[in-house]
Amino acid sequence: TKTPNLNNTYNLMLSAGTDDFYRGTFDVNQTIPNLNGVALRLNGLYHEQTIPGRDFVENERWGIAPSIAIGLGTDTRLTLSYFHLDQDNVPDYGIPWVPKTSVNPALPGGIPAVDFDNYYGLLSRDYEDIQTDLITATFEHDFNEALKLRSTTRVGRNRRDSVTTAPRFVNGAVPPGSPPGSTFPTTTLNRQFQSRDQIDTTIGNVTDLRYDFTTGPVDHELVGGIEASHDESTNYGRTAPAAPTTNLYRPDPWEPYVGFPTRNGAVTDVTADSFGVFLFDTMEIGEHWLVTLGGRWDSFDATYTNIPAPVTPPATPTPATYLARRDDMFSYRGAITYKPCGQGSIYLGYGTSFNPSTEGLTYSTNAALVATEPEESETIELGTKWEVLDQKLLLTAALFRTDKKNARTTDPVTGVIDLSGEQRVQGIELGFNGAITDDWRVFGGYTYMDSEVLESKQPLEVGNELANTPENSFSLWTVYDLPYGFSVGAGTQYVDTRFNNQANRTTRQQAKAYTLIDAMVAYEVNEYVTLRLNGYNLADKDYIDRLGGGHFVPGQGRSVVLSAEMTF
Repeated sequence: TKTPNLNNTYNLMLSAGTDDFYRGTFDVNQTIPNLNGVALRLNGLYHEQTIPGRDFVENERWGIAPSIAIGLGTDTRLTLSYFHLDQDNVPDYGIPWVPKTSVNPALPGGIPAVDFDNYYGLLSRDYEDIQTDLITATFEHDFNEALKLRSTTRVGRNRRDSVTTAPRFVNGAVPPGSPPGSTFPTTTLNRQFQSRDQIDTTIGNVTDLRYDFTTGPVDHELVGGIEASHDESTNYGRTAPAAPTTNLYRPDPWEPYVGFPTRNGAVTDVTADSFGVFLFDTMEIGEHWLVTLGGRWDSFDATYTNIPAPVTPPATPTPATYLARRDDMFSYRGAITYKPCGQGSIYLGYGTSFNPSTEGLTYSTNAALVATEPEESETIELGTKWEVLDQKLLLTAALFRTDKKNARTTDPVTGVIDLSGEQRVQGIELGFNGAITDDWRVFGGYTYMDSEVLESKQPLEVGNELANTPENSFSLWTVYDLPYGFSVGAGTQYVDTRFNNQANRTTRQQAKAYTLIDAMVAYEVNEYVTLRLNGYNLADKDYIDRLGGGHFVPGQGRSVVLSAEMTF
């Protein structure tokens, strides 16, 4: 998505590594002779990899992104670009959680004692094909130094066709006298059919006008604009013959599969029209104070259609569902910044936001959501930023709190969704970015997040942490330049324990904390060519990357990649 500029540059990156890793990218930016202000840019990508630490899981993608800019260096500029990305993957739902309700002494609840390489999918059935196309036009005009217009229009289409296995335990008979709600998972797994046959389209425009002016001692940077979009998402239901079961400890992804997925006539379609108007003013008062105030009004109008699959008589067909909802919301924000000196600032900011209930309905086809008003959140942040060591190193620190005071919650008796929930995330964030010396660079930070469900219709949720919210996380990457064109780098990432949901403490699952270690060695052959050797997860740590309700996806294992970058 890089756009043209007035410099002629040519970049090529070629990489190869363990686990059949191959990647190539190129980036060409070229001005047009005899056409002042016109430039072309072309980016390309090919990437292929077997995921380290996961048997049979593969990613393959290629992409192309041409663009042309007209009027560069003038008051009126137009940029046209196209983006295409094509993916052909073997999808992965990872490893099943053993239910916390398990009373099988050989399979206690939690993470099963299996190899994290295990793949439970079916290679003769599972696949993932995704095609993404975007066309973007950006028009800019500077009326003068103080008044500037920018308008961006985008048309997009995303097509996803995938079948994925969700591994689920086959339950045996629960022994007499077991607690209510107990399960007895066996070592046999069902390969649950998960289908996505979906097309998403979008067309939208955002236009803003910036006006810089002065009133007395106050310098203003006023930005106002409008944003409008039309989005449609259609998901076709499919059925498929049952897949053979497999063994928890010895999965066989090569088992034959008879038949193929077919559309069953079910369709879920959501159309959303959104329109927004915004106005923000950043006011600089003297040398030490900066004040930002602004607001935005949004209208979100969605229609929802769900047509169930037809049934064979004498079965009673389920009627189609047609729903519509429109939400009009106002959000705002404000901030004040104090700059005691040129190298430091202290700020306090507050803002509100909202989430329409109808967002993502083709993924969560709960029609009850359409009758629910938007969730609203408010965030407050107090922070500071300082440039030290002759302004080579930036240090940041912030205290923050986000409250969702009308979170969606479901009554366990009636099943009605309302907005009586309340959730909170608060904490501290520290960051560093820059150079300690001319040869030593560091990047990273630490975040502490205290999350909690304060109110809910589900009493057993109250007091729980929010899903997938680690309490502590830390990252560090450092690079040191050595003589003769060499440089070395090393880094670490730490992520604390996380839960897969915020439900009953007796049933939710916990992912363990983990620490990863990476390293790099680079050699600058000359001003045009650089060689780089990267090692990822050098300790080959088993860890959980993505959390699901009934499964988790392990993170990537150890890998090594050698790259050559050529820039002219």
